[in-house]
Formats: sequence, structure tokens, C-alpha cells
Amino acid sequence: MHRPLAAARLASVSYRWEYPDAGGENAGRSETFGDRRDAEAWMEEAWEELIDRGVHAVTLTDENAGRNIYRLELGPP
Repeated sequence: MHRPLAAARLASVSYRWEYPDAGGENAGRSETFGDRRDAEAWMEEAWEELIDRGVHAVTLTDENAGRNIYRLELGPP
């Protein structure tokens, strides 16, 4: 059975990495990715540069659902 509404809903998913500051406020963020695997692959490449910029933790967010998926510690604070 073809479910066009489900396919449309999946196509609109967007993920982004948020970089919280020490107080938990957003201090920066990545570009938007259409799928979670792409966002995670980007982080595999970018984490060292983020540490060099002073980012020590990131949170993967599902922007369309308005929820955090998980937090990732990149290095010591």
C-alpha cells in the first residue's frame, strides 16, 4: 500500500547540531541536514574543528519535531 502522506512527512525531516554554551543557551549551530545519517556523518568530520573553536558539547535536534535527539560531549570543558 502506497502512503504518500508518510513519505511527505519523512521528506520534510531536518536535523541540525546545536552548540550550547555553559548555561545551556544556543551558542551556534550547524547547517541543516535532510537525514540523521548525514548529520552524524558531518559530525564525524567536524568535531575536531568544533573543539578548536571552543565547542565542547553538541546536541542533535530534529527541527521539525522541535525536540532534542541526543547530546554529545566532544571534549573536556
